[in-house]
Amino acid sequence: MKRHLLLLSLFIFLLPIRAIDYLNWMQALDDNLFLSRLSIPGAHDAATSNCSSSGLTGSAHTQTYTIAQQLALGVRMFDLRPAWNGSDMIIYHGIINTKVKFSDAFSTLCDFLDAHPQEFLFVIMRHEDDSESDNQKSEWPTQMGQYLKDVKQYIVNFSPLLKVKNLRGKILLMSRNTYEGGPYGGYLSGGGDNSVYDRKLTGRSGTYMTMSTQDMYDVTESGQLEQKVNAIKTMLANSIKDRKNCLYLNHASGYSKKNSIFGITFSTYEGVQECARTCNKAIIDYMQDKSGPMGFVMMDFAGDDEYQGQELIDLIINNCHNTSIQYQEQQDAIIEVKVDKTASPIDEKAAVYDLSGRKINSKFSIFNSQLKNGLFVIDGQKRLFP
Repeated sequence: MKRHLLLLSLFIFLLPIRAIDYLNWMQALDDNLFLSRLSIPGAHDAATSNCSSSGLTGSAHTQTYTIAQQLALGVRMFDLRPAWNGSDMIIYHGIINTKVKFSDAFSTLCDFLDAHPQEFLFVIMRHEDDSESDNQKSEWPTQMGQYLKDVKQYIVNFSPLLKVKNLRGKILLMSRNTYEGGPYGGYLSGGGDNSVYDRKLTGRSGTYMTMSTQDMYDVTESGQLEQKVNAIKTMLANSIKDRKNCLYLNHASGYSKKNSIFGITFSTYEGVQECARTCNKAIIDYMQDKSGPMGFVMMDFAGDDEYQGQELIDLIINNCHNTSIQYQEQQDAIIEVKVDKTASPIDEKAAVYDLSGRKINSKFSIFNSQLKNGLFVIDGQKRLFP
């Protein structure tokens, strides 16, 4: 009997990885899987496929495929950086105009969800203001707020307790900048530059999660590319073993070479290529004998076989499926929902108790700042007021 069980185990272990239905790969995920247990393939500067790869601005070209093509290849997170030109929101990479309207890019995502309602998407957004006048910069929050209000039915409000069932058919928008009427989704605050750092993702009610971020994008000095690879691996190790309610944003993107012409120093397309080849391969090699949630992995040349871009997407998707199968592990975890006291009041109409079971308020309509520090039970969930 033991021999038969051993042979069966070996057979299962040797089974080939199942074929991926790239348009519907999230459909198989368990509805009860928490946001913090996902593995999501993402495209850094997702709208740059039409940017030139030559000259002083060649490093702006970080993607081979359009956003629609990336969706068809399994990508589910998109880095979009809109600027206001006085009449429209256009996606930029630094000072480079991608010629892609933000409204067109967002409509592509919404149309995809209409056609595939079991899928869900993530957008990390930054106001790319390098090309804007002072007046245009001041108008950006109003213009962005007005646009997002019109599409808010597609955007899920952020909560640390989000599960797959809450995400299906929706976009979780994470903005690094505030805008009128926001946040729709959540705001990202804090952090650093060209390093490893923590951010805070906060929803409308003030609940938030820590997002541990690796974004060492300038690795042009000797030894820095190797340091980035080590930082990528460290973050993957942390994400796999972590049982806390934390998010991880791991960038495989960056550039490893610069050039100088007439005293102007600039990053090069060749440097973007080298970084992508090195980092994409490093993740694939590191994960060969590992399984578990990888968090958000942002890559250049997503889906491009020249950079192992499709192999990396496949690996991330398979890890997400494996975690979903084993999701029961998380059921015993204590989820503490942190609340930002400076945010808007919590609007739940639910009884509030302290951990001893003493009722504090019959309906929670008070401002966050009126509660003392500590853990409370609100609507059946633990919430931590630090």
